[in-house]
Amino acid sequence: MNKNKEELKLNIQQIFTKIRSEINNREDQLLIEVDQKFENIFYKEDIVKESEKLPIKIKDSLEKGKIIDSRQKENNNKNNLCSLINDCINIENVIKEINIINDNIKKCDDSIEIKFDQNENIDKLLQNIKNFGKINSSKNYKNEIYKSFKSSSIIKDDINKLNNIICWIKEKTNKEVINFESIFKMKENGYDSKDFHKYCDDKEPTLILVKTTKDKIFGGFTPLNWKNNISSKIDDSNQTFIFSLNAMKKYDLINKNNYAIITSEGPYFGDCDFRLRSNMKNGESYTNNNSHFLSNNNLDLTGGKGNHENIETEELEVYKVILK
Repeated sequence: MNKNKEELKLNIQQIFTKIRSEINNREDQLLIEVDQKFENIFYKEDIVKESEKLPIKIKDSLEKGKIIDSRQKENNNKNNLCSLINDCINIENVIKEINIINDNIKKCDDSIEIKFDQNENIDKLLQNIKNFGKINSSKNYKNEIYKSFKSSSIIKDDINKLNNIICWIKEKTNKEVINFESIFKMKENGYDSKDFHKYCDDKEPTLILVKTTKDKIFGGFTPLNWKNNISSKIDDSNQTFIFSLNAMKKYDLINKNNYAIITSEGPYFGDCDFRLRSNMKNGESYTNNNSHFLSNNNLDLTGGKGNHENIETEELEVYKVILK
């Protein structure tokens, strides 16, 4: 029995020493990469809240590993075996938390890889530790995306809002969002719908952002061309959607056979679900049983009550969406 304990102790010590060595070799890099990941990659606020304690837990585990190493060097007797096993289990629990968070992250971005599998052999586990925290080593393109909205008076530096929009577009198009190109700002380029068409026709797919004088922010995405050759346009791809950034909600076409946009005025989605008129300072949101995106009496976009509200536009911004 004592021999088996000694063998178990030796085995655990050897494995942990290898793991400890690999983690220790890149501790600083690991922590920096985790911090960057939290800042740039997490799309959903709930994922951020779930994950915000992770760097501290990782650092605590690394420090615990140093203590274990030190303890083994100083005193190698049998009484340390139980404590050593408990400490290894604690670190393993942190690894399990990493796996859970990894699963949540992958719902928004399948390019992230944080993987620890206790069923793998030790060599594969060590390789995972070496690879931990690497994100799209070829290019962290999301930094470029954020730069595209630096001059936005609607999104500004609200990364949560932008990340939600990116997730929604990826979900609908099944493609990667590479970047956004600013092509129209109402305050700079004009208030007439003719100005909108001058800058935005033949630039599909596009993202529309509207801010009202009541601080309501909403908009829409469509792969359709805003060119007024056919006034009412059906989206056969069923990718067009509208959204509220105050409510953080996306609204898909209720019936994909309904027309998605109308191109005769300013940005116009559905059956007047939201519409900016020829003078784009003015618009409206209207909901009834025939609405193409919004359910009956649902004025989430404008925050109004009933089935109709007029819109006073403070700013309209349009972005060409670059997909891969």
